[in-house]
Amino acid sequence: MEFALTVNTPFNGIGILCGTNNTGIHAVELYDRTTETLLRSVNVDLTGKAAGTFYYANMTPITLVAGHQIRPPDESDGGRRPDTGQMSAPRP
Repeated sequence: MEFALTVNTPFNGIGILCGTNNTGIHAVELYDRTTETLLRSVNVDLTGKAAGTFYYANMTPITLVAGHQIRPPDESDGGRRPDTGQMSAPRP
């Protein structure tokens, strides 16, 4: 799943949905598909976390540019992709 922003949007964290029996540290990435650039990558620790809940990691703040196609967070370790329900919104 990709999306295009209509306004510049600040972003300071990304998250992942904890699945059943999902544990350990997971790399979560955010890409700008317009420029094919990795914007940020963070680690989210799901050890002992409840399934069905989003967990977030802070990242160096970034402003996503209006008009660019953004690919939501994705696990780089071969886990489930965001189009299976793992996409998270910017934290308030």
